[in-house]
Amino acid sequence: MFGLGGLFIALTFFPVIKLLPINTDKKRLMAQRVVSRSFCAFIWLMQTVGVLRVSIKGSEKLQLQQNHLLVANHPTLIDVILLISLMRETSCIVKQALWENPFLRGIVKGAGYINSEDTEQLLNDCVATVENGESLIVFPEGSRTVPGESYQFQRGAANIALRSQKDITPVYIECVPTSLTKNERWYQVPKSGPVVMTMTIGDSIDVSGYVREKGRYSQASRTLTQNLKNYFTEGHAIS
Repeated sequence: MFGLGGLFIALTFFPVIKLLPINTDKKRLMAQRVVSRSFCAFIWLMQTVGVLRVSIKGSEKLQLQQNHLLVANHPTLIDVILLISLMRETSCIVKQALWENPFLRGIVKGAGYINSEDTEQLLNDCVATVENGESLIVFPEGSRTVPGESYQFQRGAANIALRSQKDITPVYIECVPTSLTKNERWYQVPKSGPVVMTMTIGDSIDVSGYVREKGRYSQASRTLTQNLKNYFTEGHAIS
């Protein structure tokens, strides 16, 4: 259903958006709204058929400002779907495989998502997105967490926050029982009952004090990355 839905949107809604007499930025944001609505429908479908239950805590914090730099842990395959469903207009980083996927490449291209393949341009594209007043979803692990292993955070999320001077909105995601992990196929549904996913949106993390001298990001990004790792490892009891 997910693959067919992506293909349907790419062949119907997106060509219409492309023909509208509006600028490129507005077309991209309109496409992102379509994706968000479709992901809402997909989550509704999963809950209706009984394979998933979703609980969201602190969703009101996403309404306090228009754009967010969302930084989240990454336990399951559908984390980004859940996050995008909460944000009407948001971008994210997409791996090269999805740009080549016949069902999804129309979606990621039309919505203007950021390709992770060009590592040299990746940081600049992410910073430009945030500085343009748009929301961005980043998983600092880069890939799904391996169950039973500690978080392995890369410095990309910290560098984006520091260079754009954008506070981080942390999102802690839990999945019980463990499902849709890096070592499981999408069809390996737990037999114990529906998967329960809980998303907790925390208070913004101020990054303004990390860089004392403009341009000196190396040590600051290491410190912020370690603090983020500690936050998600030890301090994710977010009110």
